[in-house]
Amino acid sequence: MKDEYIVNRAICQCKFGSTPGFLKVTDNQAICMNGKLAATDKTLGNVFEGAGFTMCKKSWPPKPCVPAFVSWAGAYDGVSINGSSPLLGTSKGTCVMGCTDCISFQTSGQIPIPSERQVMKSAMALRNDINPLAVDEPSIVTYHIYWDGRIEKHIPKAIQKGYEDKYKYVYHKK
Repeated sequence: MKDEYIVNRAICQCKFGSTPGFLKVTDNQAICMNGKLAATDKTLGNVFEGAGFTMCKKSWPPKPCVPAFVSWAGAYDGVSINGSSPLLGTSKGTCVMGCTDCISFQTSGQIPIPSERQVMKSAMALRNDINPLAVDEPSIVTYHIYWDGRIEKHIPKAIQKGYEDKYKYVYHKK
C-alpha cells in the first residue's frame, strides 16, 4: 500500500482518534485513479465523512472530533494534479487539534480489480445458485432409452468415484 495513490474513501487513523475515518476528496473533482477521485496535498479542512475520528483524545476530557487538516507530508512530487501533488500510502496529515503527522492511512481506498481467473472462479461458484440444474457434481454414465427405440448416452464431466464401470438406465414411455 505504501506505493499506492490515495483516493476517495481511503481509511485513515489519527493517533488521538477513537475510530478510523473515511477520507472525502474535496479539492479534486476531475482526476480519478482506479475509478475514484485522487486525493492531493490540497485536500485540507474537514475532509472526512461523518464524525471524523469520532472522539479526540488530545484534550481531557475527550471531545467530539472535528478534524481540521492544515498540511500533508510525503505527497508524491513527480505528478501534478491541478497544481498539487497526489498523496501516497506513506503520506501523513497534520490536524490543527493534534500534532505534526498524527494522521496516517490504513488503506489507499483503491479497490483491486480481479483477474479473469478470479471472475470465472466466482462465476462458477455462484452458478448453482443462479441455475440449480447446471450441476457438475460427479455423476454416473446414464443411458436414456426412449419408446421409439432411440438411445442417448449422457457422460458427465466427472464420474462419481466407484461408478467408473457402472451405468444407469432411464426408460421413457410414450
